Amino acid sequence: MECYEPYETRKQKQYIIEKGNYLLKASCCDLSSCDLLSSDIQDTSYKCNDLFRKYHEDNLDEKGNILTE
Repeated sequence: MECYEPYETRKQKQYIIEKGNYLLKASCCDLSSCDLLSSDIQDTSYKCNDLFRKYHEDNLDEKGNILTE
């Protein structure tokens, strides 16, 4: 059985996953749009780390970010 997770947390996780999938398919056409895309990817990465950190406690770097293989 899975532990209770507040509705808002579950909604935030679903949003981050959907946004990540969108960003994986996104492209930029000029310097300005590439800067926006880069900023959006970085912001999403931070939010993802915040939401999913507790599930990866033994796979974190010194700053508390989830390590990727």
